[in-house]
Amino acid sequence: MTAIETPDREADYRVPALQRGLTSPVKTRRFHVIPKLLVTVGIIFYAVVVPMLEINETHVFNPAWEPHARLHEVWQLFTNTALGAFSFWLVWFKGDLRLASLLTVFVTGGFLMSYWLRTTYGGSMVLTDGSEKMIFGINLGLFAYTLAILLAGIAMAIVHRGRRPETPL
Repeated sequence: MTAIETPDREADYRVPALQRGLTSPVKTRRFHVIPKLLVTVGIIFYAVVVPMLEINETHVFNPAWEPHARLHEVWQLFTNTALGAFSFWLVWFKGDLRLASLLTVFVTGGFLMSYWLRTTYGGSMVLTDGSEKMIFGINLGLFAYTLAILLAGIAMAIVHRGRRPETPL
């Protein structure tokens, strides 16, 4: 049996992309990179950008916050950063976009739920100085985290569309 005729799935890497029904090896590589980049944007939002915005006197070192609330803030930042590092590893080293996308939806969706329910528990996105971080007239967190979920969804759609039913070679 040649590599093309073998039923062994592990040998599939030996079959040239064109023979597997893919249009070109270059397009295949690009196809895999774009979804990874889309998911990575969301990961960067919650694992890098948010800690940079919140480790200061408006959040972690805010004397107006109860010490217990600050503890929960630091806990949330460490947890999200750890999940982000794990998700980054999933995307770039394991190729598991599905789980990384799901984790992105969990982290960013948790923020969106707390944002939408803020009036029920007295929450606010207005800082103690009376300002609110905005982009395009929309709260920055709402914008970034909605975008992260959309990008993860687009990445999964690209991956799903790129899959073809197995055809005999």
